[in-house]
Amino acid sequence: MKVLVVDDELVSRKKLKKLMLNFSDCDDASDGQKGIEMFEKALKASEPYGLITLDIDMPNMDGFEALQKIKEIEKEVGNTELPAVKVLMVTGHSDKDNVVKAIKLGCDNFIIKPFNKDKVFDKVKSIGIEV
Repeated sequence: MKVLVVDDELVSRKKLKKLMLNFSDCDDASDGQKGIEMFEKALKASEPYGLITLDIDMPNMDGFEALQKIKEIEKEVGNTELPAVKVLMVTGHSDKDNVVKAIKLGCDNFIIKPFNKDKVFDKVKSIGIEV
């Protein structure tokens, strides 16, 4: 399985990537647009990501827009043999509006900043991914 970490904050991005490398191959992107490009390229090459972490607050394209685009791309490609990518939203804001909006768009769970290894691994396990 491959993981894609999308976060504009260098420290968070590198920390999440280091954690994900414990159980998978992992790539990273510094904004939503780059993340979308990497996701689409991997999907079309039949080498999809199994998990994407998306920061909510990013310049150019925020996590909500990126999540919506990811789900649109999955529908366009239409490969029913591949499971839908799991998405964990990463945020410092756990308010009800953000949670409801992300769930409606198709996210699977949340990682609240600041995070540590145990919190991240618990969230990953909660969506059915072996750590």
